[in-house]
Amino acid sequence: MDLSLYISPWAVTALAVIHLIAQVITIVVILLETHSPAKAMAYILIVIIFPVLGIVFYYSVGVNYRHKKIKNKGVASAREFVEQFNLYLIDETEQLIQSHNAIIGQYSGLIHFIHNLGSERLSKNEFKLLVNGEEKFPDVLENLDYNEMFALSESGVKFMGIYKIP
Repeated sequence: MDLSLYISPWAVTALAVIHLIAQVITIVVILLETHSPAKAMAYILIVIIFPVLGIVFYYSVGVNYRHKKIKNKGVASAREFVEQFNLYLIDETEQLIQSHNAIIGQYSGLIHFIHNLGSERLSKNEFKLLVNGEEKFPDVLENLDYNEMFALSESGVKFMGIYKIP
């Protein structure tokens, strides 16, 4: 039976090109999403050996949709956490640049770049290098006396205030 009587050569060529594109996209998705090299090679061989059925098989069995859904939910939750956290974090970058212009003025362009790039903020954090245990533990315990308390719930992060730990 000759299919060329029923289907034009342009339609056959178009279907072949569409199938080739679908196969290449599927192979790229397999390479990007499958963590195990052995699994990836097996899926790629199935897609190549069984052209249409291999693509259907991979998208129905090979993709872990439940894992993707949980991962996307976790990313959205982390993004919401950062947004809520940033509401209570005071951005002192501009004030610190102005007040310490003599020291860090030459780096203000770099500071603004980093600030805009990753939402990094300057703050007046103080630190002390502790090299032995006798100095370390009393200082750590003293600094742990006052803590900013945040409550994490399903609705997000809420600032509870600053409390002294008894």
